[in-house]
Amino acid sequence: MNANDRRVGGWADLAAEILDTNPSPRDWIGDAICSQTDPDIFFPNHGQSAAAAKLVCQTCPVKTACAQWAADADVRFGVWGGINTRVRDSAIVATSATAGSKAS
Repeated sequence: MNANDRRVGGWADLAAEILDTNPSPRDWIGDAICSQTDPDIFFPNHGQSAAAAKLVCQTCPVKTACAQWAADADVRFGVWGGINTRVRDSAIVATSATAGSKAS
């Protein structure tokens, strides 16, 4: 698939194709600002800035649902709800550590 193919179906189609999972309803996708944006900015190459994607996400009415969906689905790539993979991974590790200390 090349970049032009990805733009034809829009962001939601790209996300559905990349993520072959549905851990929670995604009815929020229709209201996502990114569905009207170039999907390439949400999947920057290693070393590229995710600032453009995060800027789009700042005013999105569904950014919380998007970020939660990405965390629930353990998404490994891209910016979802204004949160990149590194930040998502840090939050997951912190949550796991907190849950482990409460169980003790």
